[in-house]
Amino acid sequence: MITVNKESGEHDTNCRRNELIAIYSKVLLERLDANLNAHFEPEKDQNRHWSDSDLVAELFTRKS
Repeated sequence: MITVNKESGEHDTNCRRNELIAIYSKVLLERLDANLNAHFEPEKDQNRHWSDSDLVAELFTRKS
């Protein structure tokens, strides 16, 4: 969410920036978990390896 500071007219993007950081962090942790599971438990292979393009796609398709 971007709000406008009425006194200065500047955009406050802190809320959206924090949301993106939270989403990015969650996706990175999921990616790490999936890669570690696939590495240490290849016979289960329930999780897949995440490529960089998968990470970017996941980041931009999530809302929260």
